[in-house]
Amino acid sequence: MNQKPIGILTLLNQLNYGGVLQAFALQKVLRDRGYPAEVIDYWLSPRNSLLAGHFFDETRSPLSRACHLLGFIFRRGPLYALRDYRRRKRTLRFIQTRIMRSAKTYRHADELRGLGGYACLIAGSDQVWNYQWHGRPNPFLLGAVPDTVRKVSYAASFGFKQLPDDRLAEYRDALLAFHALSVREQEGAEMVRQWTGREAQWVLDPTLLLPENEWRAQLGPAPDAGRPFIFCYWLGDLTACMELLKTLRQGGRPRVVLFLSLQQLYGKRTFSDLLRRWRLFALPNVTVRCDAGPEEYLADLAGASAVVSDSFHALMFSCIFRKPVKIVTRSSAERARMSARMRDFAERYGLADVIESEVPTQAFAFARPDYAAVWREIEKDRVRSLAFIDRALQDAAIAPVVATTPH
Repeated sequence: MNQKPIGILTLLNQLNYGGVLQAFALQKVLRDRGYPAEVIDYWLSPRNSLLAGHFFDETRSPLSRACHLLGFIFRRGPLYALRDYRRRKRTLRFIQTRIMRSAKTYRHADELRGLGGYACLIAGSDQVWNYQWHGRPNPFLLGAVPDTVRKVSYAASFGFKQLPDDRLAEYRDALLAFHALSVREQEGAEMVRQWTGREAQWVLDPTLLLPENEWRAQLGPAPDAGRPFIFCYWLGDLTACMELLKTLRQGGRPRVVLFLSLQQLYGKRTFSDLLRRWRLFALPNVTVRCDAGPEEYLADLAGASAVVSDSFHALMFSCIFRKPVKIVTRSSAERARMSARMRDFAERYGLADVIESEVPTQAFAFARPDYAAVWREIEKDRVRSLAFIDRALQDAAIAPVVATTPH
């Protein structure tokens, strides 16, 4: 039996909560089932800037980093710099302590041609096949990987509805070389069938493969006990977020803990954006959190009395922690293009009342799903999703060993 490790190529080195947590989940599930899996330490950006930023850029000398950092603080201000530092440090700490990564760091796509030391490579989950994000050719299609390495996709997502004609041959040829294909959306399965004639199995997002108690073991410090709050994680347009907050403050609702990225708050320097930012921080009963890491994100969501978001993974964790929830699918043009995954999930598990297409402008009631019934169905799909993993790996003659985890 082949005892080479399994490599997971996914969207790890970034600040997005869902991207980091789905990578953690897939690796933990594999290792708990006895497979020697590691996440490939692949940089998604030059100098690993999406994760390291100005504070943790190890490619620069100490003097260069200090000069670069001083310029960053001067341009953005000390408050922004402090929040940026905390967000990156907390995310790096989670990745370094909770995720087993490859010994080798792959700094750009060309280096992935050397991925020959694995018995199997798993591409996914999340939007690894989004042609708009990952260059040309898309490294997550594993087209440069030797044919001697088994290629599997797990819950891979495209994040688009139509592929440009000049990319079709690249995607078709690469997908045909996979030994086992699974996707996260039914829309993705239809695209694979259209391009290749192959059937891709629909499977659960990796976050749903871990039970609630496993996620509670990853929580950071508990939020302020005894004070109810609404958890809001917003990725779309900031103007839409302001409209949502206005609606949430109607009818004597509890305070809102708002998770935003620093780019949303400080990405533009126009006067109107500055005014919107000042108004946001001045809103009563709204706490803005843009410096939290994955542990803090999980802790606040788990401790909330309700969840409202435009994020797919906020929907996943609302189900895991069984929260009253409302999900907005059209918070921006980009979010609308990626809304199929939320609609698919809601339709499959009878959660139609969870979804709102537009930002509510009137007071609304949070959906309170029958989670006992929802989880009976999810558990069936969990068994089927795990069977896909076992079948794909056992067909490659990869023997489970005594399960070990890095935490």
